[in-house]
Amino acid sequence: MIKRISLALLIVSMLFASGFVKMNFLKLITIWGSTTIRGLVKDMARKFTSKTGISIDVKGGGSGRGVYGIYKNLIHIGNSSRDIRGREIFIFRREKIKIKRIKIGILPILIIVNKKNNWIKSLDVNKIRDIYLGRITNWKQLGGPDERIIFYTLDRSSGVGHAFLKIYLGKKYWRKRIYAINTGNNNDMCIKVSENRYAIGYTNYLHYNKYKNIIKTVSISNKEKGIDFPVMPTLKNIKSNKYHAINYMYQFVREKVYRKNLSVKKFIHFMLNNPKITRRAGFIPVDPKTAISDVW
Repeated sequence: MIKRISLALLIVSMLFASGFVKMNFLKLITIWGSTTIRGLVKDMARKFTSKTGISIDVKGGGSGRGVYGIYKNLIHIGNSSRDIRGREIFIFRREKIKIKRIKIGILPILIIVNKKNNWIKSLDVNKIRDIYLGRITNWKQLGGPDERIIFYTLDRSSGVGHAFLKIYLGKKYWRKRIYAINTGNNNDMCIKVSENRYAIGYTNYLHYNKYKNIIKTVSISNKEKGIDFPVMPTLKNIKSNKYHAINYMYQFVREKVYRKNLSVKKFIHFMLNNPKITRRAGFIPVDPKTAISDVW
């Protein structure tokens, strides 16, 4: 009898040590990362917890923190408003850490101007690039008043800042230094643009909708890619891929955690299959059938 009890205790202790019990019966999921999708994930977490009783702790800190948390195995899910980068993939490969990439929503990147700006209705991508590279410095060069362009940017480490550089500046220029005024976050960006008639900036779809009473957006063309006619970032145009300046929202999770941790897997699939919550948070849902892939 004593031998059987000792054997049972030994098996249980081995299971805990291996992480099997922890992985399968976890009652707390920890998530770090992008502040852009923190609200969406919190909304999903509240609904998920009310249905399952599994608690979820969602913190911000930026996309880089989400990826770092996964790398160091400090969290279960990393939120990111950018894809995992080449250098990060190199490190994960070197450490033999397999990662699952989950697309959880689409967030278009919009160019925003002041409400009193009545001379710009549309811009081509190359004109936006020229503004941010300092080639166009005065609104007169774009048919507006003889006033200096005040242009704002987000830090390139932020998901939206990184997406803007990738979409509007492209690989050839996105690493070049930009002589723009840095803003702390999307809220700050929208407020700064609303305060100066000669300002221009960019933000995501969510924050534009939040501040559209004090700022406005413009239609975008991209003649380099054959998009000759300016397209407004309406929901219809975004869904039909007519508006090209979009940014996917991601979650990253270790492949082993996704495979073994039933709570984490269940939450990820809950997020992908609740498009109403996604839309209510200002994002565009993705197809659950094609949302999950391997990073490597």
